[in-house]
Amino acid sequence: MDNVHRTHTAADTDATVPLKFLTEFQQESLRWPPHLDREAIVHRLVAIRESAPLYRDRLPELTRLLYDVESMPAVQIAASVLAALSWADENPGYGFLAEQLQIVAVNLKNLQED
Repeated sequence: MDNVHRTHTAADTDATVPLKFLTEFQQESLRWPPHLDREAIVHRLVAIRESAPLYRDRLPELTRLLYDVESMPAVQIAASVLAALSWADENPGYGFLAEQLQIVAVNLKNLQED
C-alpha cells in the first residue's frame, strides 16, 4: 500500500512551536511567501536547526541535514532543504517546521554564489 492517504490525528500535530518562530515568522504563509535572499535563507535554516533540540525527540536527522548550512555552497543548501522537506513529509507532526522549509524552498532560486 504505497499510495495510501494518511489520516492525521491530534497526535500528528505540532506539540510545540518554538517561540522564536512565532515572533519572527508568524505573519508569513505559503500563499504569499516572503522574498528571502541568501542571508535570510541561511538565517531561517539556522533557526530551524537550532529549534530542533527544543522538541522532545530532538530531531537528530533534521539537525544533521542542516549542519553547517552557514558555509554550504548554494547547491548543497538546496539539496539539504529538499532532503529536509522529504524528511518532514515522512515524519508528520512537525507542520510548522515543514512550512518554514517550504517557504525556504520557494526561495531557493534566490541563492547566489558569492
